[in-house]
Amino acid sequence: MFPDLDSLTYNLNHRHRGHCVIFNQENFDECLSLNTRTNSSLDVEFMVTLFKDLGFIVRAFVDLRLKEIKDILEDLAVDTDHTDCDAMVIVFMSHGGEDVLYARDHQFHSDLLFKPFSGDECETLVGKPKIFFIQGGRGESLEEGVKLNETRILKTKRRAVSIPSKHVGAESPCGGHPLKSNMEKKDFHVSSLADFLICWSTVDGYYSWRNTNTGSWFIQALAHVLARDCWRDDVLSLMISTARHMMKFSSKNPVIGLKKQMPHFSSTLTKKMYFYPKATYPHIEDEEVD
Repeated sequence: MFPDLDSLTYNLNHRHRGHCVIFNQENFDECLSLNTRTNSSLDVEFMVTLFKDLGFIVRAFVDLRLKEIKDILEDLAVDTDHTDCDAMVIVFMSHGGEDVLYARDHQFHSDLLFKPFSGDECETLVGKPKIFFIQGGRGESLEEGVKLNETRILKTKRRAVSIPSKHVGAESPCGGHPLKSNMEKKDFHVSSLADFLICWSTVDGYYSWRNTNTGSWFIQALAHVLARDCWRDDVLSLMISTARHMMKFSSKNPVIGLKKQMPHFSSTLTKKMYFYPKATYPHIEDEEVD
């Protein structure tokens, strides 16, 4: 089926909402010298309940080895027919580092999660949103935050950005041109990297925080915001709201002081994506690092 380039929203009228696969790594082989992610099962419960309520076919896996993760991703990309699905969601929760995540027995490059679902690898997801939520550290830096008071806010000046008129409406030198809606569909081409949304719990280079009693900050905020606003807002607006909600969290560790965390997302979505229906979740708290 060819995607409708004139539509501003993704088609959400397929028979199924789609598949949601959740990976949670709580325990690790001794050779990795990684701490147990105590009570990370709380995050699994949040995600399973949330995405089931949103209509997804949900499967959750715990403490898998790297080969097992690869096999599941291959099955989802190659052997699963997504023709009758609106979208696909993958949630991966573990320890991490710069560009790496951890299975139970090995670390792996984070691209391993995304590449199987590019347009040239997974044809039945072409033109459909492929959404990834990743809970895990991305480095060793701690985010100090900054104090903000009324005086500081009032002194902040707005600066207008002036765009030279010669650049307005200018085309790139590569000779690109808009696709016409009446083009012959037998020659229809779309980017194999389109329609991805990758949401990280923290920005590159920084720790990701988790409370052993209530769950990770990112997963708490994500579950709260999606349950509250999914009936109204598209997924990019939901991620902005998640970032704003996470500004309320601070570590309470007396040794290292107040620390903050800000999520990060990158998108090649070409339309608005909505999660329906709405679910209701209690507001939950905040600490540990992944």
